[in-house]
Amino acid sequence: MSKKIKILASTLAIALLFALVSTITTHSPTYAYSGGLLNGLAINLGSDLDDTQSTVNQATDNNDTYPSSPSVTVQKAGTQNDTLWYKFSSPVNISSYKLICNDDTYFRVKFYDNSKNVLFDNAAVVNGNLTNTPINDVSYVALVNEGKNYDIKVFEFDVFSNMVSPAATAIATPTPDTSSGMHSILTITLDNGFEKEFDIPMSELNEFLSWYDSSSGSSRYGIDKHDNNKGPFFKRTEYVIHDKILTFEVSEYTATE
Repeated sequence: MSKKIKILASTLAIALLFALVSTITTHSPTYAYSGGLLNGLAINLGSDLDDTQSTVNQATDNNDTYPSSPSVTVQKAGTQNDTLWYKFSSPVNISSYKLICNDDTYFRVKFYDNSKNVLFDNAAVVNGNLTNTPINDVSYVALVNEGKNYDIKVFEFDVFSNMVSPAATAIATPTPDTSSGMHSILTITLDNGFEKEFDIPMSELNEFLSWYDSSSGSSRYGIDKHDNNKGPFFKRTEYVIHDKILTFEVSEYTATE
């Protein structure tokens, strides 16, 4: 083989490899699961709502590849680590929860108000739906092991303020809301580089701006996704955390019916 042919073959091989890599990079879907109200938070492990033996985040990391994902062991009743709990900075409304564990037989899910009065106390079930009726003004959530002889491994625990699917969804350009009036495309860039786009009426944009200007830290805000990728659910809301927002952009337009 001549030198020119070898060079040409090498050039073609490099070009083919580059094209293949470019194709893979371009068409690989990006997934983002923003999670629920406990997403990524450190929660408490102790004997009750006044006790913290340790703080853990293995059960709130959105890694639900049971049984290989990290887990938290909630020990048998009567020990120093039989309660997994969290206190919200301000009261929330909860309509469902996500639970993945190795045994829910002796688990109870409990919600409390700010004075630690019980608002909800029920036997835990995997991925519980609170009969479509939200429990309002919840300040504390807890998983309590009431089994005297059994430790329980919790692989994932989260709570939701609406009927959001706890499954990952692909990021996509939103389908515009076709209702009439002034609308906007709100593009939020998070500190991890992800971009979120929402097609919302101007009234909802103004509510978001008011929240952003008056909040800080881990404060969260729910944005109605309207008919964008709604699937089988009657409503989908995505939550953003104030201190995770790097920048946001607003593009206004007039929608017609």
